[in-house]
Amino acid sequence: MTTTLNVEAYDSNVRHWLRLCTEEDIRAGRDWYWQAQQLVAAIASDTHVGIPVVAAVVACLSPSVDWPTNVADAHAFCRAYAQGRTDAPSASGYPANRAQAWRILQAQDPAILTGPKRTAFASNLQGNLHVVTVDRWAVRAATLYARERVNTPKQYKAIADAYSQVAAANGLSPAVLQAIVWVCIKRLSDGRRGGEPF
Repeated sequence: MTTTLNVEAYDSNVRHWLRLCTEEDIRAGRDWYWQAQQLVAAIASDTHVGIPVVAAVVACLSPSVDWPTNVADAHAFCRAYAQGRTDAPSASGYPANRAQAWRILQAQDPAILTGPKRTAFASNLQGNLHVVTVDRWAVRAATLYARERVNTPKQYKAIADAYSQVAAANGLSPAVLQAIVWVCIKRLSDGRRGGEPF
């Protein structure tokens, strides 16, 4: 497999991972975003914060944080806001992301969220499965571990386009394909990469 940085190579590499998927990987990937959307809805219901804001907070807090911690931190942020706290609770992840998540809640404005990966993830968490969250695992899959992250918007778009093309060829939505590959590559990479988070 090639790791040349172009859409055709990314397409080929994503197909490579899809061929390695088990039926269990496919089932888990197909369900992943639906289950995530239910968690977002549950946080919204519990805290009376709107789903778009909750989704933005979850996405904002997601970089370099494992999924269960991500959900727990977002719930704690939304609960703190609902209780009228003026300061953000402690959470994992980067300080700038925690600060932005708290600003989103204070302003009740999901448009404050920045970054293509995080805005795509927030959109996925609200049910839009036509955009691709290009996280570190999506990059690893598309480049066969040649890269950990994208450096330019052009690279991000090329990887997202590759996922969209492979998804269309396999009768899947792009986000569902990304989730299926995410499940597969994490399973096969366990130990190799230390199980790094989303």
